[in-house]
Amino acid sequence: MRLDGALFALVAAPNGGDEDRLGLVVGRRVGNAVERNRARRLVRDSFRRLQRPAPGLDIVILVKAGLGAQRQADVDHELRQRLARLARAPRFGRPRAHPAP
Repeated sequence: MRLDGALFALVAAPNGGDEDRLGLVVGRRVGNAVERNRARRLVRDSFRRLQRPAPGLDIVILVKAGLGAQRQADVDHELRQRLARLARAPRFGRPRAHPAP
């Protein structure tokens, strides 16, 4: 499942394990090496602190240009929104109750 936002796109898939894994894609369009590393740090810190919808997901974040200039609170807010939307997806969030036969 892919969820696009202003600062990054999030792609998630179940990995069959008990732990979440994070992958980051930070291209040269994001900026020079300092800006790319800052963008990585911002996303990793947000990922570490925020609660995820379900264990056992592979989450890849494709960083868009300009994320390195954002505040930590902005990255937290965007990631929180994407994870909340991911949790509402039937495949990744809580299982939906099946109607009684």
